[in-house]
Amino acid sequence: METRLADPWHRDGVVLKDREQRVLEADPPRRLSYTWNKMTREFAATFGLDLDFVAHMQEEARSKVTFELEPVGDAVKRPHARKH
Repeated sequence: METRLADPWHRDGVVLKDREQRVLEADPPRRLSYTWNKMTREFAATFGLDLDFVAHMQEEARSKVTFELEPVGDAVKRPHARKH
């Protein structure tokens, strides 16, 4: 699968758009892997995070998370997640 730009992340009025956030693998209903957003000042302000902490987090390498999914009837169970 070719990587693709992930959809913006929405929560409590905050919208994070990050051109480097990518869906790396999508194999419904078995596996989902993507890169995670960098923390922004807007996110920090909305959730009351310390700006020094945010500055530190912005220096961190981008995270990648992979979910191993398990079909259960009409639903999907998420038994395993791995950050790398």
